[in-house]
Amino acid sequence: MAEKVADNRKTAVIVAAVILCAILARVLGKNGFSSALMGLVRTLLYISLYLGWGISIRKRVIQPQVRRYLSAVSLLMVFWFIVRTCKYSFVSDLNGARYLWYFYYFPMLFIPLLSVFVAMSLGKPEGFRLPKWTRLLYLPTALLVLLVLTNDMHQWVFSFPANEIWTDKNNIVEPGYFVVFGWEILCAVTALVTILFKSRQSQQRRYLPAVILLCSVVYALIYISGVEWMRVLAGDITAAQCLMYMGILESCLQTGLIPTNTGYDALFQFASVGMQITDRDYRICYASSAAKPLPKEAMIQAENGGCLWDETTLLKAYPISGGHTVWQEDISDLLRVREELSSAKEELEDRNEILRDQYRKDAQRYRLEEQNRLYDLVQRETQTQLWEIDTLADRFAETERGSAEQKELLLRILVLATYIKRHKDMVISSDRSRTIPVNLLEGALRESCSNLSLAGIGGNLYMPRTEALLPVQAALNAYDLFEDALELSLDILHYYFVTILEDDTGALSLHIDFECAADLSPLSEKYPDVTVEQNDDNWFVTQTLTAGGDRA
Repeated sequence: MAEKVADNRKTAVIVAAVILCAILARVLGKNGFSSALMGLVRTLLYISLYLGWGISIRKRVIQPQVRRYLSAVSLLMVFWFIVRTCKYSFVSDLNGARYLWYFYYFPMLFIPLLSVFVAMSLGKPEGFRLPKWTRLLYLPTALLVLLVLTNDMHQWVFSFPANEIWTDKNNIVEPGYFVVFGWEILCAVTALVTILFKSRQSQQRRYLPAVILLCSVVYALIYISGVEWMRVLAGDITAAQCLMYMGILESCLQTGLIPTNTGYDALFQFASVGMQITDRDYRICYASSAAKPLPKEAMIQAENGGCLWDETTLLKAYPISGGHTVWQEDISDLLRVREELSSAKEELEDRNEILRDQYRKDAQRYRLEEQNRLYDLVQRETQTQLWEIDTLADRFAETERGSAEQKELLLRILVLATYIKRHKDMVISSDRSRTIPVNLLEGALRESCSNLSLAGIGGNLYMPRTEALLPVQAALNAYDLFEDALELSLDILHYYFVTILEDDTGALSLHIDFECAADLSPLSEKYPDVTVEQNDDNWFVTQTLTAGGDRA
């Protein structure tokens, strides 16, 4: 911070010396000491001052658009002074001198306008561009410049006494001049108010630009009024106004109203991160207060991929323009977190092993419970057949060996056992899926029908070739229906024909055709979705399995 203050003082002394030399050159020129040479020296001093200020703007201002507009302001000041020098030093024709005087108003009007654009660009990101509507502000400014340049045609800005030479010494201001002057004041005040409104800096010295602007307006009014002492002390309006414009904008820069990228060395020094900036030979140029001294070898090693300086410090480096940057990362927190994560990992692995054991035990228990549930379900649904098998088995043991009655009992036991087995298969399949293939039902029916051939009962089973899927409950109902019909007619069954048909809509239906003297009409009472028809000793039982299009 002390270095910054010293640099600012040094710059202020140089600027003051340039201005004093320029004033001295004006005084010497006014008193007859080589006025032409003193005029050129004075011009060169002021132009050098404005160009130097413009160059410093390029280095100090952060926002690109603000930087461009302020640079344009410095160039307009140089243009203004060049026009003024040409008017007084190189042009002897009065008409030419008058038009050069008119050209004063080009920078006088555009410098305040550019200041408005500067104010509007403050606080915006680097890629910001002013809205397109702001270009309309160029229109009144350009019209006012044109109004002044064409004054000889209408004399709305300046008028001149009749029968006298038209110069800037004997002019009379007209209403157009106040319009021009008012536009300048409006733009300047708007720019300053916008800058002050956007600023978040402290109240100290933030109104310094307003004081300088007020001095500029007062100076212009006194100069216009023609007061003699003002023209003697500060008779060069170009030099005075350029200095005041520059003073207003520079005071905005110095007070922080316009952000600059100065003071980063002090900010860098007080950074909490240990950082160093070196030249190409690794000699330290800047270092933060948190940076530890490092040997050159460690910096080189850090730039080649990083290295550990001690147990808790990681060194990293990167080449930059004109040197290298080296920073030190405190990784103690990371090491602590890694240690905590390692402990947590071990704890989680132990927990996971316990959970895996518990999961295996639970899975085994659930599997056994599910098996028991299915076995209970199968037993519950086939309990009647099991009891009947027990009864038939007792009767089978009591009958004469090889008798016809024993064969009938054996056939009935075989039919019931086949039903129990196939019913169990379909129940277990229902645990894995809600649907089963039609061929699973076909296999059950075919096995049951094969038992009938052992008893000499003729018949046929026809199944279509289809990949259709049946709801498990529909397949169970169909097989239960067949089993009930078979049990009712087994002793007096002569012929059977069983088929599953598929109509045009894709609906599946079971058709049972039994030739027997038994009464199968009770099936329609037990199964509401079944139709039972009789033609002499032929019974036709039909059950719908799926609706049209009901496919998985």
